[in-house]
Amino acid sequence: MLHNPGAGLSKPTKEDLIDALSASGYKVKYQSTKEKGINWEEISRSSDVIVVAGGDGTVGKISRKLVGCNVPIGILPVGTANNIATSIGVKEPYNTLIPRWSLSKKKKLSAGVAEGVWGRKNFVESTGYGLFSYLMKEIYDDHPPREKASSEEEINFAVLRLLKMLEEYKPKPYQIEVDGKDLSGEYLMVEVMNIKCIGPNLMLAPIANHEDDEFEVVLIGKNEKEHLVDYFKSILQKQHIYLNVPYHSGRNIRMQSTSCELHIDDEVVSATKGELVKITISPHALEFLVV
Repeated sequence: MLHNPGAGLSKPTKEDLIDALSASGYKVKYQSTKEKGINWEEISRSSDVIVVAGGDGTVGKISRKLVGCNVPIGILPVGTANNIATSIGVKEPYNTLIPRWSLSKKKKLSAGVAEGVWGRKNFVESTGYGLFSYLMKEIYDDHPPREKASSEEEINFAVLRLLKMLEEYKPKPYQIEVDGKDLSGEYLMVEVMNIKCIGPNLMLAPIANHEDDEFEVVLIGKNEKEHLVDYFKSILQKQHIYLNVPYHSGRNIRMQSTSCELHIDDEVVSATKGELVKITISPHALEFLVV
């Protein structure tokens, strides 16, 4: 079990999680994600199941390391948004989820690969340019860090920030090709989605299928700005309407931008202006336990 002991406001303890797994017959070896020097090869070789207890940051980070290892992953969603867990249908509390696991019940999740001058990086949720990348950069640059709040408060805080940023944020030019189709233009957000949601439960691609080996490319320009504003406001008002923008399905994406910030899941990388970024489906899918 790989556990982020800082995930969530009302987080279960190491002892809580070990007790719950042991009660269902699992022999548990515990590893905190806060510790350095994790031996991923040893973990993959010696485990029948790799259990991840944490939020999307923890689940995404570990899943990216495990692409191609062929060991099923059990998610215990104890974070804020839990987008990855929700995408594969895992929504129960950890103590009711564990007894219902079976090694015969697994669900596939395709993984993406982003390639640029910085190398090749796997991703699970999405990669993209624009408004969301700037939000992530701003949050990571926060000094001092904010105190932990409830999931709803954390989500509302991020959405309010996005609304504020959107007031002054201008569309930027992008060269984009999806399976050979030219979709270049000026956009506020460019997101290559592997699952339905990113960040603070933003359902940017409600039609995304995590098993179909295709991405949903979401391109939000000035014509879609009002739809985006309405969508953000609906989250704050707990209405959660669908985002009314076009989607483009594809397996091979090529992007170039005048922007310097590209996010790959929750990591923001500095990209040279005009740099070509290639995005493809990994030949190795992930497998997650489901109930």
